[in-house]
Amino acid sequence: MTKWDRRVNRAAERLRGPERLAPVVLPDDLHDDDRFGVEALLRAAHGRTVFSTTMRVRLGDELRDLTVAVHDGQPSLRYTSVVHDDRLTGLPLREASIEHLTVELRACPADRYIGIVLINIDHFHSLNYSMGLAIGDEALQAIALSLTSALGKDDYLARVGPDEFAAIIPGLRSMSEALAVSESLRTCIRTTARNRALTMSAGVSIGDAAHTATQLMLSANVALRAAKKGGGDRLRAFDEKLRDDAVRDAEIDDR
Repeated sequence: MTKWDRRVNRAAERLRGPERLAPVVLPDDLHDDDRFGVEALLRAAHGRTVFSTTMRVRLGDELRDLTVAVHDGQPSLRYTSVVHDDRLTGLPLREASIEHLTVELRACPADRYIGIVLINIDHFHSLNYSMGLAIGDEALQAIALSLTSALGKDDYLARVGPDEFAAIIPGLRSMSEALAVSESLRTCIRTTARNRALTMSAGVSIGDAAHTATQLMLSANVALRAAKKGGGDRLRAFDEKLRDDAVRDAEIDDR
């Protein structure tokens, strides 16, 4: 029995009492940091007749939702898969894109950048309203296919909002390269949904191993909002001016 097993068994014993051991077994590939969290939940449940809470844990290279429950003093653990893919388009969702971006940034060579192209389909709500949700869904599926076809084999596309997509582009040398990829995506979106033209706006940011996925996504979002504010159907690269403007706007909002 490993030291982790002994710790879990001690926590389970405190839960049910020393006279009988709770049948709680944690998988070997549960991340060490998450084992501490599970133990803490078992301690929190100690002495309770009914208890239930859920935490997200890492099993090997995958995420799972773990529910720690107690019913009539009997503890149980239940693992469920985390939904990463969008049922409509088949693309990964936001959380999966953040995980992928984090991995890419950690592995980013010193002379390269990782790019984020955050895409919003212009006036998509109007399309849904005027032509119906079914047509809107068809358009989203067509957009997902078009964007995927326009990206390289090492690139990554996710659906991160109702009418937003994020493309993760590794191996860039400059913002100019990121903008060139973004322009090719903007061109492929100029298709037709039942005789209605579609356009997109995009915010573009680049970063390296010194950046976090959250920072890069936030920068791309700031640039996207600037592109939308400029009238849509355009690209905007994140730069120092946009950062300063975002900081100033935040300071005004805080007053």
